[in-house]
Amino acid sequence: MIKIVGLGPGAKEALTIGTLELLKSDCKVLFRTEKHPNVEYLKSLGITFESYDYMYEKFNSFDDVYNSIAVDIIEEYSQCNNIVYAVPGHPLVAEKS
Repeated sequence: MIKIVGLGPGAKEALTIGTLELLKSDCKVLFRTEKHPNVEYLKSLGITFESYDYMYEKFNSFDDVYNSIAVDIIEEYSQCNNIVYAVPGHPLVAEKS
């Protein structure tokens, strides 16, 4: 299953318990970007992840970035049936990837 979670607006207090539990689980964790105020806090909890920051350098448009992220997540899913994809803010607000 692919689970999409939000990292909140930036304060660690805004992270939900459910999100923290998923990020700590044995799922493969993918971040749209590592450039978020909560990342250092999550690292301090021992949460490991891969980020898609390199795609912002690789492509010239956000549409290309987000399409490539989506394709990669589906590819990752074919190898690992449990994926958590974390995005800044809330996953249902202004999120195109």
